Amino acid sequence: MKYLTAGLLLAAATGLAALPAAAQGDGPPPVIKPIPKVPGPKLPKVPEAAPVTQARLAGCIRHQTYNTQSPTNFSTAFTLITPTGDQQFNFEADKIRYIPPGAPLPLPTAAETLKWTRILDTLERAAAANKPLLVDYTTPSNEVFGIYVQWSGNCPAP
Repeated sequence: MKYLTAGLLLAAATGLAALPAAAQGDGPPPVIKPIPKVPGPKLPKVPEAAPVTQARLAGCIRHQTYNTQSPTNFSTAFTLITPTGDQQFNFEADKIRYIPPGAPLPLPTAAETLKWTRILDTLERAAAANKPLLVDYTTPSNEVFGIYVQWSGNCPAP
C-alpha cells in the first residue's frame, strides 16, 4: 500500500511538471497574421436636418375657407391679416399647418375636418367679436401647436 501511494504521488508530480511543458509546445510559437483592412462601401452623406424653431403669427381673421371638392372631400382653412400680409392655416387630418404663400392646400375628408369643430367654432367667435389670434407653429414642419384668442384686445379697424 505504501508503494501504491508513493507511485500515485510520483505519477501526479510527474504529470503536473509536464503540464507547463505541454502548454508551451515543442515547436516555435504560432505566427499570428494581421487581418488585412478591406475598404467598406462609402456611405452617402446624410444632409443635416434643419433646426426646429418656433414662430408666431399674430393677426385677425380675414376669412375662413371651406373648400368643398365633394361631400366627402373638403378642407377648412383660415386666413389671418398680419403686418406682413395675409397668412393661411389649413386643417389637416391630424394637425393644423401653416401654409406658406403659394403652397398647395391638402384636402382632408369631411370626417377629418369635423374633428376640428370646437376649434372652428372658437375661431368664428373670435372673428365675430373682432378679437385677434396668436398662432404658434414650428418650422420647418409648420405644424401649429398653439392658437390663442386675445379676448382682451381688439382688431384694428380695416
